[in-house]
Amino acid sequence: MSGKTKIFLVFWLMFLVVGRGGLRAGQWSEPKLVLEWDYAFGYGMHPHVSGNELTMYYGRMSHAATWELVETYRDDPNSEFTSERIVTELGTALDPWVSSDELRMYYTVEEPNGLRLIKVANRPNTSALWEPNRPITEINSGSAGSPSLTADELTIFWTSNKTDGVYSIYSATRSLVNELFSNITVVSELEAGLNQVACPSVSPDGLVIYFAGNDGISFDIYRASRTSAANPFGNVVKLEVINQTSTAEHHPYISSDGKRLYFWSNRNVTGSSIWMSQMEPTTYHVDVVNGSDSNGGLSKGDAFATINKAINSSDDGDMVLVWPGVYPEKVNFDGKAIEVRSAADAAVIEIINDDGVSFYSGEGADSVLRNFVIRNCDLGIFCVASSPTISFVTVTGNEFGIEGYGGANPNINHCIFWGNQYGDLYNCQGQYSCIEAGDAGVGNISLDPLFVDQNGGDFHLRSQCGRYDATSGKWVLGTQASPCIDAGNPAINPEAERMPNGARVNMGAYGNSSYASRSEWPTKGDFNRDGIVDLVDVSLMLEQWLDLAGEWAGD
Repeated sequence: MSGKTKIFLVFWLMFLVVGRGGLRAGQWSEPKLVLEWDYAFGYGMHPHVSGNELTMYYGRMSHAATWELVETYRDDPNSEFTSERIVTELGTALDPWVSSDELRMYYTVEEPNGLRLIKVANRPNTSALWEPNRPITEINSGSAGSPSLTADELTIFWTSNKTDGVYSIYSATRSLVNELFSNITVVSELEAGLNQVACPSVSPDGLVIYFAGNDGISFDIYRASRTSAANPFGNVVKLEVINQTSTAEHHPYISSDGKRLYFWSNRNVTGSSIWMSQMEPTTYHVDVVNGSDSNGGLSKGDAFATINKAINSSDDGDMVLVWPGVYPEKVNFDGKAIEVRSAADAAVIEIINDDGVSFYSGEGADSVLRNFVIRNCDLGIFCVASSPTISFVTVTGNEFGIEGYGGANPNINHCIFWGNQYGDLYNCQGQYSCIEAGDAGVGNISLDPLFVDQNGGDFHLRSQCGRYDATSGKWVLGTQASPCIDAGNPAINPEAERMPNGARVNMGAYGNSSYASRSEWPTKGDFNRDGIVDLVDVSLMLEQWLDLAGEWAGD
């Protein structure tokens, strides 16, 4: 990439707003009963949670056998709800959907003739009572209920049985919030293989929908997604962890960040209640040698082939494990708060005439790059207006190491920048790192890291106590010791490095991993690091000697 091209790209990226549509399809936890809604009478349904998850709106069957709307409150999203208010001003209401500012509520009322209608109510502030506004007559054909809207309130989804008495999900759109809805359409693609579908809950951007589907046995919760609002939903998936064969699950509500799913179920013995399942972090695997981007990526045997495929599949909090190999791709974190790290011996990122790794979507400290070699790139790491964490990375043989623009402030630690043609760090600073051009950061050094074979692509550190040889899979004794061994932050526990490890982590791609080059523990013979050499240490020494027999070779 030419200098002029890069300067233009920097200014363009600084003004670019990067958006990522849709909510993720990950792993849900085992559902937990929300005990405070487990009423002996048996009904607590139709949950909707405020954006800050401090208020729950839901429908409840009262002891007088009529529906009532309830607001319930808590001080922390992870605590129990401690108080409630019955929304008497809206009469017999259920199925609430509340706008992000909590000033508009779309809800269902049950008419004396048994039909249900969708209405909307307003309030001037969150402390005021709701004021009924109008029925949404343009969509109230047949029996309509369970409204769910996109965040801009321009697209609505709801349940109706207006055609043949069988429940279906419909959608309608409008151009402005104060206009009537039009373009009423049945969302027929959700019905494939199901007798009925109902109770939609759509993501804020309208690209993911959760709903209840009946396969002829019972209602269960399903998920579907699409790439844009102009496309039909596809990829209909039954949420197996949440659903039980012998019970009914419906009325799902997905939180605005996509990480909690509330729903109704009769799985408990005391009656129908509201349950909640949380999205658990997912670990994706990448293997350039044996993987395929058509795989699922959830195990080494089912690994993706490219790092970017794993990043595109991940969401905040996930882990991407990259198995050994050379990855000829430009890695882009895409604004995600994920950790991308080598799964074993350090993987290599290498792409000629381009940037190895890019951060330009507002990444923060939770976007972590760890235990990689980045080589033979135009620019090893490109960082614009972002503050990622870059740890235990060897950046070598590139035109330049890392460049920061637009107020970028990456946390660069325990890295090695060596043999980069035009320099190492621009507009950023490292700490506890080996930087050939020098850097004033805490703990930095500028000494030859003594790679085993830089020209041959072996960037393990030479060691008199043993370094890993990837070709043979053995540990090799050498005659030199790299100054990057035991040069890391003394406050970091080197427990991931094999013994002996000198009580401090190493710098570079293999640091703080089981492939780190070895060094002597300060107190010789103290295998359990308790400061005393005794029979316990002798026993540990014999155990390790037996385990490692056959792993060693000469330099």
